Amino acid sequence: MRRMIGGVVGLVTVAVAVGAWSLQGRAADGTLTPADHVEIRDLYNRYNHYIDNVKDNGYAYAGLFTEDGVFETNIAVGTRTGREAL
Repeated sequence: MRRMIGGVVGLVTVAVAVGAWSLQGRAADGTLTPADHVEIRDLYNRYNHYIDNVKDNGYAYAGLFTEDGVFETNIAVGTRTGREAL
């Protein structure tokens, strides 16, 4: 069960990082800049800290997503849409 949850968390983390990356400016050749790497690492760290510690009753975690953010999983949680549902 832990492995499954870890996989889901990993996939969501990648999705959040890709979303953040797509909103940031890229280098002229399309590669990530050092600032991009720092921001992705920061987002990844905040995601893990907030979800592990239920910081601010879950609102800190939900705040990492856009207003219409979607969290999908194949386990009992199902699909959640929007910050309030997250």
